[in-house]
Amino acid sequence: MGLFDWVKGVFGGPDDAKAKEEPPSETERNAEALMSLVDERLAGGASAEAVLALVADQAFGEGMESLEREDPAAATRVWRRLMAIAPDQPRILEPLAALYRSRREDSAAVELFERLVKLTPAGEQRARVHEQIAQLHEHNGNLGGAFEHFQLALANAVERKDLWDTCLRLVGQVGAVEELPPISVVAHTPPAGYIIRHSLGRGGFGTVYLAQDEALDRLVALKFLHPLHRQRPEQVDRFFAEARIIAQLAHPGVVNVYSIDEERALLVLEFISQGTLSDRLSAGAPLHLETALDCLVRLCDTLSFVHQRGIVHGDVKPANVLFRESGRPVLGDFGIAGLGLDAVAGASRRYAAPEQLAGMPVDATADLYALGVLLLEMLTGAPPPLPEAKDEREAWLERGLTVFPAPLQETARAWWSSLLSPTPQSRPGSADLVGDVAAAFIAGLDEPSSVARVLAVLLGRE
Repeated sequence: MGLFDWVKGVFGGPDDAKAKEEPPSETERNAEALMSLVDERLAGGASAEAVLALVADQAFGEGMESLEREDPAAATRVWRRLMAIAPDQPRILEPLAALYRSRREDSAAVELFERLVKLTPAGEQRARVHEQIAQLHEHNGNLGGAFEHFQLALANAVERKDLWDTCLRLVGQVGAVEELPPISVVAHTPPAGYIIRHSLGRGGFGTVYLAQDEALDRLVALKFLHPLHRQRPEQVDRFFAEARIIAQLAHPGVVNVYSIDEERALLVLEFISQGTLSDRLSAGAPLHLETALDCLVRLCDTLSFVHQRGIVHGDVKPANVLFRESGRPVLGDFGIAGLGLDAVAGASRRYAAPEQLAGMPVDATADLYALGVLLLEMLTGAPPPLPEAKDEREAWLERGLTVFPAPLQETARAWWSSLLSPTPQSRPGSADLVGDVAAAFIAGLDEPSSVARVLAVLLGRE
């Protein structure tokens, strides 16, 4: 007995005389039967359980397979009607998402696959769903989204070499590893004597966990290199180069490194407990002017120490500024410090100096440029527009200037013109000088006119 006859027997069919006058095609009969069945269920207020029973029926399944081949649009309508009754059922979401994909309706397909992945058990099944999402993103040029979901697929099927190969290929295509989607591929095993509490943060280059050092009874941060990068010797070298650089920098404004574990590709770092500047700015509220300038003064002190040792941080941004309990800002993530041209790929574009973006050698003035961008973000509460959005960046600068007392605004404009100069030689000569100007601005908040001359001298205007 065919599906049409089965539905007709249960629910009644179309008028026989009308059917003789306009005999429907087999595809039309199939679609009509399926839609009649769904209409009956909707009219009766059917439950999700009843719909799932229908989906499990062999005749319904055979009819849908035929309809999906012959009339995908009609099949889509049937599945959508079923989804209206049972919206979170994998047995409905999966075939509907696949239909959207076959019809090149990629946005609708991604939306349903993302719903489906939350309902799918971890393991190979979930890996297949993530893989389909990744393929759709890559087809549409969204390499970041593709990389994110290929990694999540790998997390659920770590034995699949094809997924490893795909992720490694995309690392090269996506580019800046620090800006890859924030996910972790596989669980990390700490060395003996450490108990992991929870994740502190994830990035394309690695994952950081809060852990308890049992021997010394203290909290530490464990930074694991991303499993993908462990396959690339140059990235492993870069990872441990960060530890060697930090070890040279005994300063309260720099995160301390306690030890390394080459077997696990792990750094054991000081835990800085009060979060990051990125956390403080996440609500979109600006910092008070004096607070922002004080933060800048302290960062300048740290960068002066770092620069005097011939090291350029290369990636000063809110996520890399942490805070001690005392309130002191601390520079973290020296992962691209001292790498010269290699620092270009790792830097965050919104904060990078023009010469960095152009692939040219960088010096300490690149960090000073980033400080200028960072201060504007603290004062506006808004992240910097991309470098190519020149009008937006100019408007963003104007917003920052309005925070200063009126008598100091033009001086502040001159200061930022210097800090954000596209030419490294036109920027301030040192982090100390930038800190001195910031300190003078703080002094001038109560009596702007009394420090105008001091600021003019510091800025070289007198």
